[in-house]
Amino acid sequence: MMINALIVFFGGGIGSLLRYGVQLIVASPKGTLPLATLLVNIIGSLAIGVVSGYMTFSSQNWNRDAMLFAGIGLCGGFTTFSAFSLELSHMIHQEAYFSLAMYITASIMLGVISAMGGIWIGKTLAG
Repeated sequence: MMINALIVFFGGGIGSLLRYGVQLIVASPKGTLPLATLLVNIIGSLAIGVVSGYMTFSSQNWNRDAMLFAGIGLCGGFTTFSAFSLELSHMIHQEAYFSLAMYITASIMLGVISAMGGIWIGKTLAG
């Protein structure tokens, strides 16, 4: 059990550092859509789709450790629902309802489409 926690811990640490790197590179001017959060959530959805699709359709027997590291740790540390929720709260407070609607719609639709595309890519890579 402790080894599983360490696997998730290291994957999550790497994911969090990658998330921080994206935040440094993709700056959004105040009052605009939070592009860094949108980007990491879409990339993370694609990545977890690829991981899941590959592991599901691969003829290799993937162990739980790989999913703990890549899926829960890396992708979980990279993506951020809490920042998404906070940014939505700020938009509501600022009465930026059009931006709010765009952000929610883009996040959910692009996230799901990315995950589905990732599963297809993973399945294709698995052969």
